Amino acid sequence: MKNNVIIGGLIVGALLGFAGRFLPEGMPLEVAWAVSGLGLMAAYVLLAARHARAGQDEIAAGFVLMAIGEGALFSALASGVEGSQTAFAGGASIFLLALSFIGVPSGFALWTRAAGVLAGVLFGAAALQIYAGQEVLATTSPVVGGAYGMLTVAIVGWIIALLRGKRTAAA
Repeated sequence: MKNNVIIGGLIVGALLGFAGRFLPEGMPLEVAWAVSGLGLMAAYVLLAARHARAGQDEIAAGFVLMAIGEGALFSALASGVEGSQTAFAGGASIFLLALSFIGVPSGFALWTRAAGVLAGVLFGAAALQIYAGQEVLATTSPVVGGAYGMLTVAIVGWIIALLRGKRTAAA
């Protein structure tokens, strides 16, 4: 049952997050991203618990940090895309750290880990742009689009690991 909740949260999060890039700003976009964020936060916390029980502390900490980063993004949804830049920079910075914690240990397939680390680097680059005073919008920035694209690839890898019942993902 827990695998179904995790997989469902990851799928809903990835699909609605991706769909949000094509929705007009305002309520449709904010609702899609809110539901996406909730699904991802639930999945990340459950993944953290699984990895903690398996003794994979770095990976568990990474998923806890992913939930925290997602919470930072979630907190600014009502501010709109332009008004949420500072929260996005904070969440993206946390994603850089989180995806490093998840991707450096050998808990997942190499391609999954590489996609996650690359997503983290791209999130970090977007955060640096915002900290430097540039406008970086989640709906139009190619760096942010690439970061979310690579995160989606990593999410697919996490789902595959759960479906295969690998000890690292489903212990």
